[in-house]
Amino acid sequence: MSLSKPDSVPPLPMTKAALSKENGVFDPAKVYITSENAGNKKICEKGSVRLAQFAEWVFQSNSSSVIIAGGHSLYFRNFFRAFLPHKSAHPSKNHKIKNGGAVAFTFCRAQPGTNKPIYLIEETSITEVFLGFDY
Repeated sequence: MSLSKPDSVPPLPMTKAALSKENGVFDPAKVYITSENAGNKKICEKGSVRLAQFAEWVFQSNSSSVIIAGGHSLYFRNFFRAFLPHKSAHPSKNHKIKNGGAVAFTFCRAQPGTNKPIYLIEETSITEVFLGFDY
């Protein structure tokens, strides 16, 4: 279940209070891009569909070479499972990112002779930036 309505930011009272102390004003609308927030997911939609949609968005809807995405640790664990090589034994496939944690990685897209793109996380690029994985 989504914490926010489509095209909006979820309630962030603690974030707003903390950041307002630092600079006086915090306006989530100036910080978050909500145009891709569709609200609640469809009941019968598979998670793999949403993972593939996000992967495609990264490469098609964005001109930046850096994407900062936030979300639930289970979503990201499934993202690693879906896009790391099948033979990979990287801990990200079995361990969630710690609450408030940040992880960086290189995400690649190839389209070898077919219409269906292939996405891949470069395993050696995974870096625990803050807090890391919950081992």
